[in-house]
Amino acid sequence: MHSLLSTVILVPFAHLALAGCYSGGAPSPSDHAATLAAIQSASYQMELDSPLSVGEHVYNTVVEGKCLHFILDNISGSSKSIKTGEASDGFSKEYRGCDHGGDTSYTNWRYVMDANQDTRNCRWAWGGAASVVSAQTAYYTPQPTPMPCYGDACVDPTYDNLRYQDNTIIRRPGKNGASDIYFRFSKGDHPGDGINVATSDSLSGQWHLNFTILGQLSDISKSDCVGGSYKNYSFPNSDLNRWAPEVHLQYYLFYTVEDQTNGYCFDQCVATSPSMDAGTWTDHGNFAAWRRIDGNILSDASDPQGVVSPYMAFNSFGYGIYGIDLNNDYLTAKNVEPKLLIKSQDQPGGNRTEGAFQLRHNGYIYLFYSRGSCCSGGDADPQSVYRTQVCRTNATTPVGPYYDRDNVDCSNGPTSRAGSTILYPVTHNWEPGSVSVLLDPKEGLIMTYQYLDTTRQSPGPFLGWGLNYLTWQSDGWPKLTQTRT
Repeated sequence: MHSLLSTVILVPFAHLALAGCYSGGAPSPSDHAATLAAIQSASYQMELDSPLSVGEHVYNTVVEGKCLHFILDNISGSSKSIKTGEASDGFSKEYRGCDHGGDTSYTNWRYVMDANQDTRNCRWAWGGAASVVSAQTAYYTPQPTPMPCYGDACVDPTYDNLRYQDNTIIRRPGKNGASDIYFRFSKGDHPGDGINVATSDSLSGQWHLNFTILGQLSDISKSDCVGGSYKNYSFPNSDLNRWAPEVHLQYYLFYTVEDQTNGYCFDQCVATSPSMDAGTWTDHGNFAAWRRIDGNILSDASDPQGVVSPYMAFNSFGYGIYGIDLNNDYLTAKNVEPKLLIKSQDQPGGNRTEGAFQLRHNGYIYLFYSRGSCCSGGDADPQSVYRTQVCRTNATTPVGPYYDRDNVDCSNGPTSRAGSTILYPVTHNWEPGSVSVLLDPKEGLIMTYQYLDTTRQSPGPFLGWGLNYLTWQSDGWPKLTQTRT
């Protein structure tokens, strides 16, 4: 335990506060940006867990090789909720005002921030066990700013259209001395539109929206959604909405089709092309009778646009993320029951777990997915705000089971705590999700995602397209960076 260096009376929240700085122990991290971002993450988690019962609530995270302990102690006498801003103000004072952290009590809350050199058991390292351990360990690294993107297809100027939603990117190698071309596929503007295709000669741009594909009637006759109403597919094409494109091999485009007039029916379709150019795409229709959305084929980090095996992960929106074997033609699914990979997340507004992306790396299969409600523009309940999480399995096949970094079972465990967050909402980058991965010969592994750019508000918020380097930490878990390491 630490001894107190001083005890003073402060009035930071218009309430008397008893404050004390620790006189010894490990100093607080010198990386101010990382520490303040960790404070924001801890505070956000406290809001997610609200209302908080009486007693201590613990959040631990690793910053600059030190285990940071955050304790929010509810001393009000009854369950109470807290907002991110209030919690952040309290924890920040223990960092800014004390070289070794500190402990301050106010009318309703007691705030503790303490650094420890031992990170081996970071989750449980706090001396004097907390009465409630409510938050998962974050193993926090600051969320990077998206890499620069140039061109008219980088930020959608009309948020209502969601023109650049559900992005995926693939590189077509140049031939006979020609330059490589990058293709980016994204959701159509309106029901009845196809998939938007933007191109560029480099990752940073200039990106331009060039053409639209699959605007014709999709053959979804194999679906039995809503009592078989799709089997005649007699509804007009204007009722169909196409989204969540994903491209693998040379070239298979897996996409979702939605009929908003028939009780929001969804299904997974596939189209192929020899070159990805306009006018070369052949639509093969949907796979089979199941509500498949956001289909993705298992690939390897050495070639994310290739495949490891014909295995598709998909979500059914309110029912979790599933996997199923495809036939070797990648155009049809085997007649087997889908396997649950990621259990639905319990949260207000429905169990929304979607946007799976599978990636094999160094003996593990990582499953990235989006959790929450998109795209609210920041007005959603904090427990349902869109974010990106990851779980992994060391099984030789992608059926799992999957676990997060705290060894919580993502397939069958407590859903509210499962999943390690790799992209989370911050002030300028709200609701990041719908991820995809590209291996670029010059830049290495790149993760792409969509986000709401809250710094641009007219008519906004703008829907942006983010790119960051995907790297691996010493324990094998992924993180994103703005610069290549």
